[in-house]
Amino acid sequence: MHAGKARAVGQSRAVRRGMDILEHVSREAPGLVEPYLILAHTQFTLGEFEAATRVVNIALNFDTRSASVHLLAAQLALANGNTRGAGGALDQATACDFHVRKAPAYALVKAELYLLEEDLEGALKILRDAIQLPGIRDIVTTQGVVPVSERVAVFVNLANVLSGLNRFAEAASILAEARVRFAGTSDEARVLMSSSMLAIKCNDFDKAISILDGVPKSSPVYVCVQHFKANLYLTERHDKHTYMQCFRDLVDFSPSAHSYEQLAAALMHIQALEAAIEAYEHAYSLSPHDVSLAVKIGHALVSTHDYLKATNYYVTALQAHADDISLRHDLATLFMKLKKHGNATKVLTYVLQPAGSLPETSKMSNEVQSLLLLAEVHARAAKGVAIADVPDAKHAVVSFLLKARDLQRLILKNVNSIMETPEVVNEQKRVMVKICCELANCYLEEDKPGDKALDAYQDALKADNVNL
Repeated sequence: MHAGKARAVGQSRAVRRGMDILEHVSREAPGLVEPYLILAHTQFTLGEFEAATRVVNIALNFDTRSASVHLLAAQLALANGNTRGAGGALDQATACDFHVRKAPAYALVKAELYLLEEDLEGALKILRDAIQLPGIRDIVTTQGVVPVSERVAVFVNLANVLSGLNRFAEAASILAEARVRFAGTSDEARVLMSSSMLAIKCNDFDKAISILDGVPKSSPVYVCVQHFKANLYLTERHDKHTYMQCFRDLVDFSPSAHSYEQLAAALMHIQALEAAIEAYEHAYSLSPHDVSLAVKIGHALVSTHDYLKATNYYVTALQAHADDISLRHDLATLFMKLKKHGNATKVLTYVLQPAGSLPETSKMSNEVQSLLLLAEVHARAAKGVAIADVPDAKHAVVSFLLKARDLQRLILKNVNSIMETPEVVNEQKRVMVKICCELANCYLEEDKPGDKALDAYQDALKADNVNL
């Protein structure tokens, strides 16, 4: 194992261990906001936005006057594309503590909101002030250490705004300073990529590549920079061969399942399907317990339109991963495509929970999707070839939808009781609306629909009267 990779694995384990400790402290002393804040910050840094938002919501239940928590809520809202929520959370943070306006994170969110409104001058003013804040250029401050990621973001975002205003010389100066200050850090890649993009805007592709080629393999940002370089070759030069070679170089650098998986994804992107399947299979051979790789192989095979080979693959994969819901749903969908409705039904009925059981939310969601697929199978069968042992396909469709509706009601009750993120709750509402509308359509197709269709539409309105 390469030294950089071993170090990254060790750091990852240490971070997860730290998160476990924070979760334990939060459970033992739920009134303390600080553990929640540190945990949410860590999850945010790792890109686990839903988990971080959930933790922030819990923290706000204990302390609605914490400017730090509101500020993190603004960052999360912005990361999720919720600009109104981000602006509202910033206002809440300022109301709790006016001095929060001096925080680099506040400036970064505020500047991004200006950019979304296409107000580059407003963003420029915010970021020019931010780069002068204590701790941005100099590490040590009387108010504590500013995270490197925030320091880098101020430099990079300021350079990007200057570039957007065609002030390329100023942008280059800011990035040159950043390259010196943040050399060797884990966030150095952001500076290098921004420098490379500035060269592209100045129509100097060779310089852009030269900047990226200067990163040694021993650097912790080597892999990230190689990905960026590959995309430059594809988007700027439409050079598929060199794009693919960048990922093959990464496989040579670290012949792991993850590297082969990324190579396969790159090959899929340029429609080199056969080579992608081969790369996915190599990844799967290195990590045979990773079911997600089996799912991706199946998707790739379907993309080649070799449905017989894809079917055989899914059947074989299910023998090794009989309980994986993704494989079953994919195989059932493929059987539907091939109009093998009976086979699709057999694949799906295997996973349904026994009556009366109350599995966890994720399992219930999987079961709802299985029931919806079963309803679709029988709906298609009702219009074509009947399924053996199911003489009344239309009745079966309604039966499956009613089961799905009842189960989805439980899911909505669960996600509301455990304070899930608004995104998760809204997604479950959308599923409920879909089920109710499909039920209403079934009732409308009957000779005497009566009040059933109306009741189903009213259930849909109750589930989500905003987005229906």
